[in-house]
Amino acid sequence: MKRLLILSCGLVFGLALAGACYLALVDDPSLYYRKFSPGHLFHHEAAAPSPDALMQQARDAFLGRGTAQNEEKGAALMQQAALAGDKRAAGLVGILYMGGIGLPQDFDSAGEWFARAGDKQSMEMAEHLMQLRAIGETIPPEQAAQQKEENYKEARAQLRPLFMQMLQDGGKTAQP
Repeated sequence: MKRLLILSCGLVFGLALAGACYLALVDDPSLYYRKFSPGHLFHHEAAAPSPDALMQQARDAFLGRGTAQNEEKGAALMQQAALAGDKRAAGLVGILYMGGIGLPQDFDSAGEWFARAGDKQSMEMAEHLMQLRAIGETIPPEQAAQQKEENYKEARAQLRPLFMQMLQDGGKTAQP
């Protein structure tokens, strides 16, 4: 039984480390700078915001730039960008669910968003979450609830500061 608990703790640590690596690799400038084309300057119809604009608004909401800091609003905007087709945003929404950053902490939802992103790092994180879930199913129910809470605490403690630092650094956060 102790082996399973130690293994699940190791997997959570590995997931948090993989999340940190994912955050360190986010270096797409479109995530951080609004892009204006001459057509946008003279266009008067209200068009749906682009994924890039949504990502910039999400970043501003998370960091409190030009608006009050609001993680829930930032997470909602990031989800909109992901739903509008931004694969990087989908991976970041997985991180938000995994760390409980602006969204309810939920490893199952995190895995779904990682799968939606489809990049190598996201798919690896989705696979690790499935392994963690499988291990959790072998633990007696009374210990599983306690272990799940410990896993959530560890992920929250490790991912939130790294995510916020990544936003502040413009995606150039070093790997831990």
